[in-house]
Amino acid sequence: MQYVALGRSGLVSSVAGLGAGGPSRLGMATGSTRAEAITLVRRAVDLGVTLFDSKGLLGGVDDILGEALEPVRRQVLISTKVNLAPAIWPVDRIRLLHRAAAFGAASLSLVANPSAIRAHVERTLRLLRVDYVDILSLHAVTPLQYPRALAVAVPALERLKREGKIRAIGITESFMRDPEHRMLEKALNDGAVDIAMAGFNILNCSIRPLLPQADTRNIGVIGMFAVRGGLRSEKDLAAALCRRTPGVDRRIAASRAAEFMRVLRSNGVPALTDAAYRFCRHENGIGAVLFGTSSVAHLERNVAALNAPPLPRAVIEAVDRL
Repeated sequence: MQYVALGRSGLVSSVAGLGAGGPSRLGMATGSTRAEAITLVRRAVDLGVTLFDSKGLLGGVDDILGEALEPVRRQVLISTKVNLAPAIWPVDRIRLLHRAAAFGAASLSLVANPSAIRAHVERTLRLLRVDYVDILSLHAVTPLQYPRALAVAVPALERLKREGKIRAIGITESFMRDPEHRMLEKALNDGAVDIAMAGFNILNCSIRPLLPQADTRNIGVIGMFAVRGGLRSEKDLAAALCRRTPGVDRRIAASRAAEFMRVLRSNGVPALTDAAYRFCRHENGIGAVLFGTSSVAHLERNVAALNAPPLPRAVIEAVDRL
């Protein structure tokens, strides 16, 4: 396993970070048992993964992650998130209600007050079975939410940091709502956070102009969405090209995807997911890269890809054409 420093946070992370709060939720969304999810997390530890990222109360797996990592707590980084939903009983205790409240807050550009944010964090700490988290990020902040988040939520996290409940303050963008990174550009310019989680993949490299800004501020950048959203197969890639380029003919998209896959095969890259992870991992300015999985075999393939060398130049040029 390779390791990187995450900016001014002082944290050192494996380049591969296991995301527990994504669509698969450690396999819990696709039928895995709690025991199987714990085995998956512990296999990641065996492979040298030290960054474990969850989605807090939105993800519904913090208790599983906490149990899995309890024996190795001092050896790993636990990263989780707090969203800007109000803290109203039973919102924090029922995941679907909490998700609905968070969605409503984002849609209406609302920001929870400091006491609500503290309540979310305290409940998350209890679920994780920890006294502190290494990274606590404001989650999926939209451009319209950001000014009030900076004024209200960031100071709330700074107080928790002074209390020793947070080691580093982070922020994650709402990549699907804000693929141009408007919120993140403001956050990097303000320098109010230690770590930023940014969307980056072979179909959207638009974060690149902001990475030198993060470097100047010594803000660590963690890559998200390296594969999620249609980067698992040639068919998925063609469909993603259609979504990314309105009006493009499906046959043209299929032809471009097929050509890209031929370049991968001719350059010894075994799979599209392998290319996607290696592309994100070796982007200058991005430290760790998050991935999600529901199986040990898939976990091992992802870790191998993230530890592999940079892609051949011919593949990078093919990405530019794509």
